[in-house]
Amino acid sequence: MKNIDVLIIEETASFAGAQYDTLLIQRTLTEAVRYKSILPEGKGAFIDKLKEERHEFFQVKYPFLLKTSFTYRNSSFFNPLSLPFNLFSMIYLVWRLKVEIKRMNIDLVVTNGMRAHFAGGIASRLIKKPVVFRLMDIIRPNLFFGLGRKIFNKLCKFCKAKIIVPSKSVRLAMFSKDFAKQNVSVIYNATDSDDFNCNDGVTQKQLVFWKEAGVVFGCFSRVVPWKGQKNFIYAAENLLSQGIKANFLIVGGPVFSSDTYFDELKSIVSNSRYQNHFCFTGFVDNVHDYLKIVDCVVVPSILPDPCPRVMVESMAMKKPLIGSDLGGIPEVIKHGVSGLIYKSDNIVDLGNQMSYLATNPEKMKEMGENGFNRQKSLYRLSEYQRLHELNFQDAIEKYSQ
Repeated sequence: MKNIDVLIIEETASFAGAQYDTLLIQRTLTEAVRYKSILPEGKGAFIDKLKEERHEFFQVKYPFLLKTSFTYRNSSFFNPLSLPFNLFSMIYLVWRLKVEIKRMNIDLVVTNGMRAHFAGGIASRLIKKPVVFRLMDIIRPNLFFGLGRKIFNKLCKFCKAKIIVPSKSVRLAMFSKDFAKQNVSVIYNATDSDDFNCNDGVTQKQLVFWKEAGVVFGCFSRVVPWKGQKNFIYAAENLLSQGIKANFLIVGGPVFSSDTYFDELKSIVSNSRYQNHFCFTGFVDNVHDYLKIVDCVVVPSILPDPCPRVMVESMAMKKPLIGSDLGGIPEVIKHGVSGLIYKSDNIVDLGNQMSYLATNPEKMKEMGENGFNRQKSLYRLSEYQRLHELNFQDAIEKYSQ
């Protein structure tokens, strides 16, 4: 492989799944690929991680963006001021990134996050640099009155972008077959088992308490409505009402949004007669410590989820999975082998799957072992890095043609 200098433009300085992805990419042992990152100004857990691992990065002031909708009396309305204001902000960010990209004299730009795709992609095109979009989202079909996906596709073509997605479901939802065949690559998430050796924040006393109290189910994700934590809570209450001994851990916080939904979840639990069986951790850095506590991980998304990272992390720790039948979830969970798939709109079905594993510990252990073998076979870190580097090289070569 030729030597290449890659600039990663990040959406945020916060540390979420997409940022962990690019951190894993930068841990490569391939000396031919050198990485730098641009992040928004300010503090954030991701900045701390980059410093800790001695990765090169720069911070740039990202302009403020208005929300595209507002809520009035429990109804959501389009915010007409968001379009002109955000357009002006994006023009400024394009100019700012263009200056930085040109100054760094890199070979390839990689963008991570929707704002980064638009601003970084256009800035790269203006100075004729190849760009790769790491598209970790499925744009809602009704976004901007149905124009959201069309606008993004136009952007991809204008920038001559190579697109990397984490599942076939993202590719199918977002792009035509002809465009996807030429420009879109699927690279499933991987994880680094070395990150599991931490032991911060979760004490042995807590571990013993939860284990003695019965089976522990965990839900790990950003706290936003479409991730389905509410369904997880309702299914858990149904399980407890059957007399099954279990506890339920909800790990994560509202990283990019307000606390309204988070507060709603806490209110549901506080008004439940089973409130002592639930624990909210909020946002945590040491997710893997909490994965050690649980016996089974539930992925209850109610909208197509591209490919939740927690699935491969759970399998790496021999935890069986229960997931909804949406997006990339059933692509990773092999039903009946490494976990169970349920109908996303059916809380009773979710409860039944949880009940099955709670009352069949030998099956839970078997699925955990199968998932571990599946992760080692299909979702290895070295392969994840290699595939990204091949796609980076391919993007550079195709752009120059």
